[in-house]
Amino acid sequence: MFFEETSCPTFNDYVKTDNLSSCLKLLYTNIRSIRQTQKFEDLKCRLDISPKFDIIVIVESWLKEEEQDYFQLKDYDLVTLNRKGRVGGGIMVYVHASWQSDLTTSLNTVNAKHQFLTLHLSHQNLSLNYHLTVVYNPSVSNISTFLLDFSNYLSSLIQTPKDERILIGDFNINLNSDSQQAIEYLSILDSFGYTLANHKFPTRISDTSSTLLDHIFLSSTINQAHISNISDDLSDHNVLALIYFNLLCQNY
Repeated sequence: MFFEETSCPTFNDYVKTDNLSSCLKLLYTNIRSIRQTQKFEDLKCRLDISPKFDIIVIVESWLKEEEQDYFQLKDYDLVTLNRKGRVGGGIMVYVHASWQSDLTTSLNTVNAKHQFLTLHLSHQNLSLNYHLTVVYNPSVSNISTFLLDFSNYLSSLIQTPKDERILIGDFNINLNSDSQQAIEYLSILDSFGYTLANHKFPTRISDTSSTLLDHIFLSSTINQAHISNISDDLSDHNVLALIYFNLLCQNY
């Protein structure tokens, strides 16, 4: 019997910290259905040969409630926000066991239009806590409706403890354009104290277009974060790796 030896890409080169103290190592992907044949195994392969990410964020999971047990990762707790009653959408967040996470249930939204999920994250060796908000906005949504709901949602976040805030997801608003929708969207984020961190490179490239649809916003200075935009065949969206630094961090 013959066995074919296989390999998969590593994310090692994207999480080097140059001896700096990193607070948080986060991996993000729009996976376009983790239920698709081999997708979950491909993801695990990349993670098995890479340094441990603290947080792994997945949008467009297409996950069904009854299937969650199959998609567990060793040493991680899984938090999900699944779309019900229709195919598509869905948010998954894997939180490494060394971190404590509290799901802010009163702030989670799932409907046919878009999805918002917020987690409070803390680590026993860090004096800095985080609020992580994940967003998925389908490409078929009404942008005006989304911006109104999104603004109201951000208003509710302001009432939570003033930790470091990270906002990430597939917003389906192209920031490589100067459209009125993009301008209004950025204005909303600016009014809530968020700064776009991945403004240079597109996150979805096809034969006919190059668009920046997946965004990372931070509430503190961009100099404290390093972001890698990784072309990978897990999906037709690029993978994003966020390494967050702060003077309050300790190695852990």
